[in-house]
Amino acid sequence: MSVPSHSSDCVTKIFPSKCPYCGKRVLFFSCSCGSKVYFEEGICPFKDHREYCVASIIIDLMQNKQLSLNTIKMKINDYAYEHHLEIPSNVKRLLNRK
Repeated sequence: MSVPSHSSDCVTKIFPSKCPYCGKRVLFFSCSCGSKVYFEEGICPFKDHREYCVASIIIDLMQNKQLSLNTIKMKINDYAYEHHLEIPSNVKRLLNRK
């Protein structure tokens, strides 16, 4: 995905929303140049919600067809441990299926 180049007439919007992956309350930012991002609510300076959303990390990993299920499990567990995040129970069940 290319990074949009902002023009002087770029219009920005930011409003409360929910993460479409994990359901957490976040701030949604968008602009008329094409940028869109979810931010953690209540954290200044703004932090990209993707850094805190295990669900979005899991979806990204699962879409990578070159990774084995064991590699995906390892990466998810490492990421969650490193960032002190809880893996949702429904995701744990999904990953532990054989």
